[in-house]
Amino acid sequence: MLENFQTPTDFLLAGEETIVEMIRKTARFGETYAMAKYQALAQAS
Repeated sequence: MLENFQTPTDFLLAGEETIVEMIRKTARFGETYAMAKYQALAQAS
């Protein structure tokens, strides 16, 4: 993800759907896990 989103602003501008899909595809723990990780990252941004 850091290759695609180098700043917190880039991350936030990408949108929830894009980020959740990237997490879901790479982590393979499902939608709930991906949403939780997105929310944690967005909060930290």
